[in-house]
Amino acid sequence: MKRVTLFFSFIFFFFSMFSSELKEKKMTAQEHYAQGKYEEAIADYTSILSNEKESPELFYNIGNAYYKNGEVGKAILYYERALLISPNFDDAKYNLEIAQLKTIDKIDEVERFFFSRWIDNTVNFMDSNSWAWLSLTLFVIFILLLLVYLFFKQEIIKKGSFYTGIFFLLFCILSLSFAYKQKQKVEKREYAIIMEATTTIKSSPDHSGTDLFVLHEGTKVKIKSVLGEWVEVQLADGNIGWIKETSIEKI
Repeated sequence: MKRVTLFFSFIFFFFSMFSSELKEKKMTAQEHYAQGKYEEAIADYTSILSNEKESPELFYNIGNAYYKNGEVGKAILYYERALLISPNFDDAKYNLEIAQLKTIDKIDEVERFFFSRWIDNTVNFMDSNSWAWLSLTLFVIFILLLLVYLFFKQEIIKKGSFYTGIFFLLFCILSLSFAYKQKQKVEKREYAIIMEATTTIKSSPDHSGTDLFVLHEGTKVKIKSVLGEWVEVQLADGNIGWIKETSIEKI
């Protein structure tokens, strides 16, 4: 028994020390940022990122430090990463828009059907965990309504619980599908940011390919496929071409 108690005491002490160290690192990073030592702040935040799970707040802070340090491409990358995890992070949205004003490429997005835009906006209303919890809540309500349907004898209550239960079940399935879609977005990382000041998009995955157009730091592209050291990318306006993998960084 004493050994078990000693073991758990050690575990508690270890995690307490680890938590204390992370808090100290965060305070140091905030101090460096406040003092205008942005490179030091970036190093501090990156160190924290390597020791704890990804969080939108941490990505947001890294993006702010990069922006203040004049590295717009990196700032956009980390704001986008923050929004990938937390789509309704308003501060990250605002700062991303400010950072994008400093990019060279101004690309018009292809107009999509209203229903497609509405679905995307609805899915992005919450992150995957929030949709999953909502789905679980709706399923519990469905079970309760099912019990009401099974054990109550009044016809009006049985009908009401039946149809309301079907309604909640459908929304449960819908919420679950939204949770899955958000999770897939985080896991697949289909988008990337141009990291080089200037890079040429080729018609084929080799240096002898025809030069199609030029992109600049901070531009967002969608990854279509990968072939060796080359990546096929698509712009928001629908244009497609090949770029060296070293020229981009996945969101």
